[in-house]
Amino acid sequence: MPVNLSAGEQFSPEFLAISPNNRMPAIVDHAPADAGPALPTDLRGQTETLQWLLWQAAGLGPSVSQRLHFAQYAPERLPYSIDRFTRETERLYGVLDQRLADRPYIAG
Repeated sequence: MPVNLSAGEQFSPEFLAISPNNRMPAIVDHAPADAGPALPTDLRGQTETLQWLLWQAAGLGPSVSQRLHFAQYAPERLPYSIDRFTRETERLYGVLDQRLADRPYIAG
């Protein structure tokens, strides 16, 4: 479900029912019983999937969020912060592009 951050939709009861911490991404599995496991069943596949999940959660997600905050919402423009998070976001997108260069999915 698309969420309009500018309108504060991340604080709506509907979105908070999905993501109580009002953060993105929020994932809803509408068919968990027959849609397959969220993680691969083999240890190597689980490790690879968790590696990329943690990469997103600890690297890409926070960097994109900080870049957006300082470039769009901060009460005062801080060029150092904007530049720092723009460079880091571009670096991380490069990591993602390299990973997807020879495969359709990041993992699995």
